[in-house]
Amino acid sequence: MTPAPLDIHAASEAERLEAYRNVHDVWSGGLSLDEHLRKRLASVQHNRARWFVGCLDSRVVSSLALYPLSFHVRGEVVAGIAIGSVHTVAEHRGRGFARQLMAHAERVASQEGAALSVLYSDIDQKYYARLGYQLCPSMHIQGRRHDGAPLGRITMGAASDAILVEVDPQRELPRLMELYETHHRRLALSIARNEDYWRYLLAKNPGDAFFGLLSSARELVACARTASVANTNLVKLRDLALAEDSDAAMGRLLDLLHAELHARRQTLMSGWLPDTPAVRERFQLLPRPDEITMLKSLKSSPPVTNEMLLAAAHFHEIDHV
Repeated sequence: MTPAPLDIHAASEAERLEAYRNVHDVWSGGLSLDEHLRKRLASVQHNRARWFVGCLDSRVVSSLALYPLSFHVRGEVVAGIAIGSVHTVAEHRGRGFARQLMAHAERVASQEGAALSVLYSDIDQKYYARLGYQLCPSMHIQGRRHDGAPLGRITMGAASDAILVEVDPQRELPRLMELYETHHRRLALSIARNEDYWRYLLAKNPGDAFFGLLSSARELVACARTASVANTNLVKLRDLALAEDSDAAMGRLLDLLHAELHARRQTLMSGWLPDTPAVRERFQLLPRPDEITMLKSLKSSPPVTNEMLLAAAHFHEIDHV
């Protein structure tokens, strides 16, 4: 008797909850099943997604999340998606269910106008490469500065006229949006952030700290978003933007941020950063072991070019799904 085909469709609320239960084996974060479910049901991020499931005999055996996303491609806004939480229950892996589910979700998104898809792979990238996704440079910093320089011993140079202060992101939102656009508009590809998306990002992790770099004229000229890791001296650098596109400006921000965090006894830093001289001079850059950025074109235009793949190295961790 021929097995029943996988029934693929947009998830009902009950099926979404079943999918949340299923993924506990991979993404529990150390939480119990009940804690995991409560966290997912309350998550601003997961509630923003549209969930698709594959069912056998009315049981959810495969699932994924489809997030709306827009890109700037050489200055033009292009509709797209981000795919996350791709999962198949253990006893049904190896049967191509995730591949079928992804193809269905991508087809639906393409019919609705999406032209590009991004995902962040936690598995062997060859799997997604076979589905048409192309690998992007995906680097991060992890640890201390090269020189281990403590507060007061960093050579600031031009930074002596600048100060770093904590800022209120809600109050400074217009300027944060402007800084992000200035910092990224030169790139062949970036994630487009309108005001609604910015407000989503602020709600996504409301406990994050925002540090603003003020010029000698006390104008906000750069900003970095950080998250402290509980019970450690580690800080995650989750987002940043600068008014001046230069290695000097990047170095100035990293130096002052390092000094401020060191004063708070937060001596280790991690985060997604591109491979640039300012970053290499200060930190060891390593390939990310997971959360690997991959891109795919869902339509004939725009095609994913090498220039776009390189530009994706500038994506920030806060946009990760």
